[in-house]
Amino acid sequence: MRVLLYDAHIMQQKPTSSPTGQQKEWFSRTFLVGVAAAAGYPVEIRLNDVNGVDATVHDGGIQTDWQLKGTSAPEFSEDGETLYFDLDVRTYNLFIGDRNASAFLGVVLMPPDPRHWTATSRRSLNLRHGGYWQKITGMPATTNTSSIRIHLPMNQRLSPDEIRAIMTDERKRICA
Repeated sequence: MRVLLYDAHIMQQKPTSSPTGQQKEWFSRTFLVGVAAAAGYPVEIRLNDVNGVDATVHDGGIQTDWQLKGTSAPEFSEDGETLYFDLDVRTYNLFIGDRNASAFLGVVLMPPDPRHWTATSRRSLNLRHGGYWQKITGMPATTNTSSIRIHLPMNQRLSPDEIRAIMTDERKRICA
């Protein structure tokens, strides 16, 4: 699988159809499944995210929980090193406290036009454009009532290497 990262030219194109929030959620879940599979980890997708968990990545008895979002209108810091995402406070509060599994926010950037989300050929499947992550567990409580801005460093890409590092860190945390 080949994953293409952010492409400003395609991201700025006007969509011919407006994707729904559900479509973006499905794509973000697919993105995590593909990246985790390449890293060798199975992913359990939750049909109902009652506890804010869209997916769980497993490594034997070790697991990480994920809230996944997709956006075609990303907002970046002035230096372009940080992706901002406004997460609802309910989900944030579910993820910050003590948990059996650390919880992460994954945000996938996608072109506005769903026709550009993937490109397939006989030899490849390209998912456009990229995903980023931030560990939410352990972050401070908020007094916000609606949403809280999460900063996702652009060097924290959702990639097989990053998933391996996350799962290794989680195993160390659990086994310490």
